[in-house]
Amino acid sequence: MNDVLKRPTIVEGIFYPENPDALSAMIKSGIASIPSVKNKKPFALITPYASYLFAKEAFSAAYSQIVGERYDTVIIISPLHKMAFQGIALTESDYFTSPLGEIEIDKETNEFLNGYNEEFIYYGEKYHLTEHSIETQLPYISTVLSKDTKIVPIIMGEPNTKFTILLSNAIQALIEKGKKEYLVIVTTNLSHNEKYDVANEKDKKFVDILKKMDPDYLAEQLALRQIEAYGGGCVVTLLRIATRLGKDKINILKQYNSGDISDDKLKVEGFISAYI
Repeated sequence: MNDVLKRPTIVEGIFYPENPDALSAMIKSGIASIPSVKNKKPFALITPYASYLFAKEAFSAAYSQIVGERYDTVIIISPLHKMAFQGIALTESDYFTSPLGEIEIDKETNEFLNGYNEEFIYYGEKYHLTEHSIETQLPYISTVLSKDTKIVPIIMGEPNTKFTILLSNAIQALIEKGKKEYLVIVTTNLSHNEKYDVANEKDKKFVDILKKMDPDYLAEQLALRQIEAYGGGCVVTLLRIATRLGKDKINILKQYNSGDISDDKLKVEGFISAYI
């Protein structure tokens, strides 16, 4: 019998409470504070990956949009903070853990994506073991979706055009098979270590460009450093998928920075939440 592989937490007690009751109460109260305005079942969410202390409002706004909805599988696309690599990493784990329980990996979907392009979409567990961006999504997913919902964690090793096109093509092909109901989550922060006013200006420009739903223009402006998003390649990938599937509008829920939460206005982190 094969051993069950479980990806352990690495930012529990740092980015979010380690006590399950405190964590659950924080998430539920945050979502309850969001006005209930929802016109359709979301196809995708954009969320931050930062500490709940600063980014809770953005997390809550995004995940409030899927309360009461059902999906078979959640595809989570994350950037990488360490060890950049040429490719797209799937997980070998059977489950990802959080203080609110374990979430099963959709092995069938993993196999499809790996089979789509084995050279560049491959199993890279070492990247998942050190990256926190997917982990910060899990307590929210456990709270708002059913316990039988599975996940497909994906890490982009480089945010370049080749990989945003490859991954978007693979996920589009997966969705068009029509076998399962998927939710796509991409995780990104915006400005990093900027002064408050500079971050506000850059992040509002990011939102204006994002609303155009033009993945190539967004990629160009990121490359030219006119805007900033650590996770920008994940967002470009999402826009490529969405526009090919005929989706033409993105709904911005929250855009602010850590300076709106704390007294530190000299080095702030920008956050966004949105849905398609």
